[in-house]
Parts: sequence; C-alpha cells; structure tokens
Amino acid sequence: MIAICLLLCTAGMFAQEVQAESPVLIKQGNTFYYGEQQMDRAAYKQFLQNECPRAYRQYKQGQQCMIAGWALFGGGLVGSALTGPMWFVSAFGNSASSKTDSKPSVANRSLLSAGLLFGAAVIASVPLLSVGYVKMDNRSVKTYNEQCAKQNVELAFELTGNGVGLALRF
Repeated sequence: MIAICLLLCTAGMFAQEVQAESPVLIKQGNTFYYGEQQMDRAAYKQFLQNECPRAYRQYKQGQQCMIAGWALFGGGLVGSALTGPMWFVSAFGNSASSKTDSKPSVANRSLLSAGLLFGAAVIASVPLLSVGYVKMDNRSVKTYNEQCAKQNVELAFELTGNGVGLALRF
C-alpha cells in the first residue's frame, strides 16, 4: 500500500513528453511536398483546410490580397489604355484651331485625373500581389510546420478505472 502511494506521489517525476514530428511541408516552385506526397495548389489548399485551420486562414488572406492586386492591375491597365488616348486626342486634337487660351478644358483635366488614378491603381497592385503570393505560399507553409506539424505525446503514470496504469496522451 505504501508502495502504491509512493508511486502515485512520484508519478509526475516519471512522466515523459516526447515530440512526435509529422513530415515537414516543403514548397518548391508551384509544387508542395508533404513527406513523399506531392501536391498541386488545389490539393495543397484542401490539405490545409483539413489539417491546419491557422495556415488555411493565412492562405485565404493571401489569396484575397492576390485577387485584389490582380483586379487593381487589370482595371488600372484597361483604364489607362482607354483614358490615355482619349486625353491625348482631347488635349492635342484641337491644336490646329485658332484657340489662344492656354487653360486646359474640363474634359482634359478629367481624363488626365482618371489616367493618373488608373496608373496609381497599377502601381498599388504590385505590393498587393507580392504580399498575397508570399502569404499564400511561404507563410502558410511556415505556419503549418511551426504550429500544426508537431504533436505533443505524453507518457505518464495515472489513475485509471482499473487502478494505476500508464497513460499515453497525444
């Protein structure tokens, strides 16, 4: 009886914690590797959704940044392509006429402002695309490897329904 009490009191000293490593997630180009398994982007997204919600959230945030960046880039290019020639024709198309006032017309100023705004959209898209791709790929891989790949396994003496026994918790 004394031995059992002593065993129960000192069980915490004999408990061991072991880190069990899952295979590490690696990205090379547009391919992701998990151990021997090779995944494309769609399979990687599904893998994160099932295995690691934190990394999946980062992946989704990166994807949203990337979509916003491409929308700004495309809209800026189309807008610049439309307003640039229209501004040029509006500004210099009437140069043969005998107008002597050097004040730009409202249409010229509007088209120039719109063209500059569309150009700014193209410039603003570059950081969004860059951050989006980095979050979507590199940060989600890093988050998975740091937070989701490691499992704590603990082996300890504990009281069970049948008495004293070894308990394996993971």
